[in-house]
Amino acid sequence: MKDVDQNFDALGCHILREYLILLFYD
Repeated sequence: MKDVDQNFDALGCHILREYLILLFYD
């Protein structure tokens, strides 16, 4: 389960980064 949690955290950070990029470029 630890690997799954790590992947989920990485995905969450990626989505958050994409969201921030959209905000800054908007």
